[in-house]
Amino acid sequence: MSFSGDTMKLDGVKYKYAVEDNTLLLTKNGKTDRMRFVMNGDGSEMNIYKKTEYVFEGEGTPDGLIGKWVNAENKWSFEFTENGMFNEDGFFPGYYSLDDENSSFKLMYIDHFEDSVCYYSISGNVLTVEYPWQMVKMQ
Repeated sequence: MSFSGDTMKLDGVKYKYAVEDNTLLLTKNGKTDRMRFVMNGDGSEMNIYKKTEYVFEGEGTPDGLIGKWVNAENKWSFEFTENGMFNEDGFFPGYYSLDDENSSFKLMYIDHFEDSVCYYSISGNVLTVEYPWQMVKMQ
């Protein structure tokens, strides 16, 4: 991620951008997408929340997060169980808690990863996850 004037480059794609509260408004080809971000106190680090869509892999309509969700393009997945366990990408297990008021879940990894708060929405059989990615200011 890099900024230059009123443009930014993210993952090799150039956007016009504006800031509204804790949201980056990224515009390309007349279409604007919103990306949540949080800065730390001194401005040296920022978490951006990149959106990824996952499709429910199961019978019928999903009932909340429970079940397996797959993003075939990136070969990523989440599986959430009724007993509060999750598995990310088939390799990273842990516990999760839901915050319905903020449409978020907290991932508490068993491995040596920091806990992560993700924002989410479900529409039909599609789960959209806003996952935090830490950016560090270059000197």
